[in-house]
Amino acid sequence: MFFADYLSLFSLAGIALLGYAALRFPAALAAGGLTRALASGGALLACAVASEWARRSPSDAVQSALRSGARVGVVLGAAAVIGHTLEVFAALQSPIPAILGVGMWALMFLLFGMASAETYRREGSITLGIISSMWAAIISSVTTVVFAFFVGLLFMSRMQRVLSGAFAVSGMTDARAFVIRNMLDGASSHLLIAPAVAALAGAASGVASSILKPVRRRTAVALAMCALVVLVGGVGALRFASSLERSARPPFVMLGLLLLGAALTSAGPVFAVIRDPKRAS
Repeated sequence: MFFADYLSLFSLAGIALLGYAALRFPAALAAGGLTRALASGGALLACAVASEWARRSPSDAVQSALRSGARVGVVLGAAAVIGHTLEVFAALQSPIPAILGVGMWALMFLLFGMASAETYRREGSITLGIISSMWAAIISSVTTVVFAFFVGLLFMSRMQRVLSGAFAVSGMTDARAFVIRNMLDGASSHLLIAPAVAALAGAASGVASSILKPVRRRTAVALAMCALVVLVGGVGALRFASSLERSARPPFVMLGLLLLGAALTSAGPVFAVIRDPKRAS
């Protein structure tokens, strides 16, 4: 299975890059950095183990779910690589970085939901839908982390300039160790949070697919319009949050992401009903 081999190779590459970075810049491990490094290394090792499980699974249904998730994971990984490249090498002006961040979250919600919905349509299993979306998250996260470590180590001077503002208020004295510390923070977040988000999105999409099984196309169109309203509300909440002081933003950011997630996670199941020629109008 190609994507299992890909995940195994990239997981081991990530562990090697993380180990090199930690040994080369030990100051990055101070004040919680070691915990993040161990969490990232453990997550990468778990991903390597997951690749072996995927390779050995004899179930055709599981393999089908993994293939759907892998396709989504490659798309998400490519989007994350492009976004990271722009952040590092392009002189992006506000609010473009924020837009890229929100756009990446939106793409994750949409594609995790679509992977789960597609798997449910073929296999009729919510559990397999969750596996599909989590597999997508694992592949995209490992791809992103390995690319970020590679860029950070290869273009250290560039990364120091990009992070100069944050370094100035960090309290650290070694700018290169601060770059590694920043990468450890990002790696642990991607490897631990993305699969959890995928599990929630996959479960929500699977439940929605199950509920919508008897729904007619006309009803699905009405639900799509409702989802669009929720989506607009989520974007509005995030836009309002950006106009506030940083300390006042979290409630509105959480509300915006919740609405965004609800609207986009349900998009796959809803449009599967609309596209189904067998559904009565």
